[in-house]
Amino acid sequence: MAGLETDTSEILNEMITSVKAYGRVGITGVYVGYTNHFNIGAIMERGIRLIGNGQAPVQLYWDKLLKYIQEGKIDPYHMLSHRVLMEEMDIVYDKFNKREGHIQKVFVQTKFSAPPASGTPQVTSFKK
Repeated sequence: MAGLETDTSEILNEMITSVKAYGRVGITGVYVGYTNHFNIGAIMERGIRLIGNGQAPVQLYWDKLLKYIQEGKIDPYHMLSHRVLMEEMDIVYDKFNKREGHIQKVFVQTKFSAPPASGTPQVTSFKK
């Protein structure tokens, strides 16, 4: 399967290395194929558990939620509390774990991210 990578393991590896030993990493999203450079060693060595893996059941709610968004009944941007740099994920995770900084739903900005959409949070830095 060499050379057939269809997904990147960058975010997964950051999650794996930032969680405490014997911690949990939950993956919800769309990973459709193979990825190279997946840090399986850190999972095994530190006892990390992968939980809740798979896609969210979007099809179940899509029509109803889209209608609510179009009618202005709900604002999906409302739940997005922060946009943070990947380089600060250790700080963000610590603050989230301690329930500091009113962190609810985070967009993790990487070098591949598009600029923030109108109405969404700008980059928040937690570095002291």
